[in-house]
Amino acid sequence: MLSSYAFLSSMHDAEDLACNILSCTSTLQQDSLSGRALQCWDAQVGAALSSSQILQPSLQKSWDKHVIEASYNSLLRAAADEHTRARLLSVAAPHAGVTG
Repeated sequence: MLSSYAFLSSMHDAEDLACNILSCTSTLQQDSLSGRALQCWDAQVGAALSSSQILQPSLQKSWDKHVIEASYNSLLRAAADEHTRARLLSVAAPHAGVTG
């Protein structure tokens, strides 16, 4: 799933070069593959965020971050009980995995 986000970041990174070669303003809107990758991303992050809100679209981590956050929030909402929710919160804490 995350490979489509690598594709999206690569497409955005190559956008200027592609437009210079093709003498156009945008190649992204004409490409059906980028449209399908955007649909996949939209399905993962939900309606709360638009792809136009990605601050650095040429960086894969900009796309991945929102998918990971959506997955994490989904796990928290689906936690069966407070013990499970606490476990998820503890492993996601900034200090988790840090040894003395």
